[in-house]
Amino acid sequence: MNYDVIVVGAGPAGSVAAKLCADKGLKTLLLEMGREPGEKNCSGTTIPLFNLYEDFPWINDPEMPITRNVYSNTHYWVFPDGERWFKTEAVGGVVTPPRAVNVYRDLWDPWLASKAMDAGAELRKSTTVWDVIKEGDAVCGVVTHTGEKIRSGVVIAADGLNSMVSIKAGLRDKRRVDEYGVCVKYDFESTPEHIEVAFNMADGQVANESWYGGTWSSGRTGYCWLFPNYDSISVGLFTLLSDLKENPFVLMQRFLEHPLVKTKLKGAKPRYYSVRNLNSCKNGVDKTCADGIMAVGDAAGFTCVVEGCGIPAALWSGKFAAETAIDAIASGDVSYSGLKAYETKWKNSFIARDMAGSKKTSDWLYKTVGAEGIGLFIQHAIEGWMLKHGWSEGGHDDACRSLMEDFIQSQLPRYLKLYGSLYEEGV
Repeated sequence: MNYDVIVVGAGPAGSVAAKLCADKGLKTLLLEMGREPGEKNCSGTTIPLFNLYEDFPWINDPEMPITRNVYSNTHYWVFPDGERWFKTEAVGGVVTPPRAVNVYRDLWDPWLASKAMDAGAELRKSTTVWDVIKEGDAVCGVVTHTGEKIRSGVVIAADGLNSMVSIKAGLRDKRRVDEYGVCVKYDFESTPEHIEVAFNMADGQVANESWYGGTWSSGRTGYCWLFPNYDSISVGLFTLLSDLKENPFVLMQRFLEHPLVKTKLKGAKPRYYSVRNLNSCKNGVDKTCADGIMAVGDAAGFTCVVEGCGIPAALWSGKFAAETAIDAIASGDVSYSGLKAYETKWKNSFIARDMAGSKKTSDWLYKTVGAEGIGLFIQHAIEGWMLKHGWSEGGHDDACRSLMEDFIQSQLPRYLKLYGSLYEEGV
């Protein structure tokens, strides 16, 4: 059976690509290896909205399975001894749309895939793609685990970070160890009443929390988080696989034993845990398209290296690939020449900027100073310097003058050394 487009993988990138292609009347097949879309993902996450509702108006649906609108964030900086910490808060207030939404992927992914089916795409579940069909160098279909050969004009690889389709098509080799991150997530059942108190912000909203430093990260790599939902709490840990010196479950247990974390989880009951490798590709892949094929989302290596977040890049790369496939099929040119507009689109978008910027930031944050190094610097600035000059017998003017003199003499060199290393080696 022939299709205009075959999309391999019903995650965010694949479902968006399939929906947009089907919207334009293309005969579209969406293949998913899981029993249901989202089944193999670490369930429970947050999705930054950016311009999501503007660029994907069909996603702004009252039926979307959201577990909490996110308006505020708290960052905890924990020192290496694990006993001292301070926090910084981003209080945003209620806005429309919210800054982010919390979801469970095993609910959100099937909902997103249903949008593709509503548009006319055919979804086949429990189907693994083992190979691609080639005519010369051009990809013109896929081979499933049953040996079935399915042909198409364009193949969109959306089959995750270990993308067999991308490897078989020759877009990339297997990932190296330093191109993986690892994520451990626990899910706790709680009550709305406890969550409203434990995660309350100054504006009365419930906040997502990110935790840096502490004994669970050894001060060098990774971070933890607490994402409150309506009646549950998602707890996660992300770290780079190449920097992992201990079992990630041991690190997670240390986080769960932190006294403040224990307070926030008081009375909550653990329901399940999940583990998954994530992209931490420093430079993406050498190629994201070739004759008859494009790679999107995790299959292309699109992710924020600092935090392991890849959903925004997945959604927009799926959109770019669909737009390119629609134009290429209409023009009758599905070669690299007809598909290279896809690479132009993502390279001129936030995807390329995020990958380049997050690589440099992650190297600086995790390798040069460490999360606790930044925390100590901020603590010194707040407690050891600003409070020192916050009051003076000579009055406010004398205090400000003394503060600035001290900053120029003692703090400015440290500031330039710490933050300057983001922009120039050896600063």
